[in-house]
Amino acid sequence: MSVRNDKRIVVFIGHFGSGKTECSVNYALRVRQETGAKTAIADLDIANPFFRSREKKEMMEKLGVENLSNLYGKMITDEVPALDPAIRRPLENKEYRAVVDAGGDPSGAKLLMQFQDLLRVDDCDVFAVVNANRPITATAEKAIPLLKQMEATSGLRITGIFNNTHMIRQTTIDDILKGYRLAKQIGDQLGVPVKYSSCEEHLLDALKERIAREPIEGEIFPLHLEMRDSWLDQQV
Repeated sequence: MSVRNDKRIVVFIGHFGSGKTECSVNYALRVRQETGAKTAIADLDIANPFFRSREKKEMMEKLGVENLSNLYGKMITDEVPALDPAIRRPLENKEYRAVVDAGGDPSGAKLLMQFQDLLRVDDCDVFAVVNANRPITATAEKAIPLLKQMEATSGLRITGIFNNTHMIRQTTIDDILKGYRLAKQIGDQLGVPVKYSSCEEHLLDALKERIAREPIEGEIFPLHLEMRDSWLDQQV
């Protein structure tokens, strides 16, 4: 399995704090690196003022990934909810691989409704990002109703689960595997596969050793913390 084999358009949905934007940014960069295709990320999160993919616009575009979001860019008017009409271009143009970073929770996912004509197509995947270390999605009983609400408000069906269970830079292998077990339970109940389990690069070898003994469904997705600058974790 590889990002090469995913659909041309991939929409990321998830609860606030799941790390959805981190996954979206890493995924878009990986698509560009592995496929060489024209790649764009559409930042549709106009509700959350923190950790938005448009904050990494300069870095991403240097690496060949267009970053589309607000009409006003990074200005004082950045939070005015006026989406750039250019967002439709990579969704319409089949030469592109497009990644959509949707707003968190049902309220954020609702914005996807205006793009239904471009997203309810055969070449679109919808990945639900799940973090088992967030209280609101710590169990399948809590997570599934929330994900079903996101489906209802977005008008889209989830096609895969993206396990992004972490404790930022204190993440352990046990965290990732705990998250996988929850993702598998959710996926089984929704009738979709676990597509990916994210893993920070320094834990990759240890995780590969562990899953050699305890196989898991889906692919390990190497994750670099692009959205969280290291100074945020400094002790004061």
